[in-house]
Amino acid sequence: ILVNSEVIKKQLINQENVSQNKIKIIYNGIEIKNNKKFKNNNNFNIVITANLILYKNHHILFNSLNLIKKKLPKNWKLYCIGRDDGVKKNLIKLSKKLKIFDKIIWIETLKLEKILSNCNLGILCSKEEGFPNAILEYFKFKLPVIATDVGGCKEIVKNKKNGILISKNNTLELSKAILYLYKNKNVAKKFSSEGFKTIKNEFKLKRTIDVHEKEH
Repeated sequence: ILVNSEVIKKQLINQENVSQNKIKIIYNGIEIKNNKKFKNNNNFNIVITANLILYKNHHILFNSLNLIKKKLPKNWKLYCIGRDDGVKKNLIKLSKKLKIFDKIIWIETLKLEKILSNCNLGILCSKEEGFPNAILEYFKFKLPVIATDVGGCKEIVKNKKNGILISKNNTLELSKAILYLYKNKNVAKKFSSEGFKTIKNEFKLKRTIDVHEKEH
């Protein structure tokens, strides 16, 4: 049985009683183009690539940004990329209540290149995950990353080495991490280059295809 993360492997062993020698992990891969550089400009564009569905916890991110909005530069923006799976109406309502509605850009497109290459920070604050391709996309565009320590996130993000892992449903912890990376550009830059190295060394698409071909 081929799975794409340690988490799913454990699930099969614990819940389905599958023997562990019958399971092999092959991580998802990503195509890499080395033309991106870390953006050290005066903008502060944050991105969350996640469909608008409850477990992706957009509301946690909105509340976190509300706590620190006065400490961020005046022109900060949040790009919410993903289709509406039922919570957009409530998220719009929340963003208006927190007075951050005009800071948010809602995008359904899958063409991420233009957007991600203009962002400074990638966030994934879900309360559950499988193996999150969103993080691979962030790393591909050399974004520093903040992710919740759920599912397969910790298989990609190594805390304080190539990003920051935080506990789930924790508004305060997320707001502190965002502010920390905004204020410490040198740390953000280090995380972004380590993140890019991570996908180059471990999550290259070619490597995934090669391993799959060996299996068949």
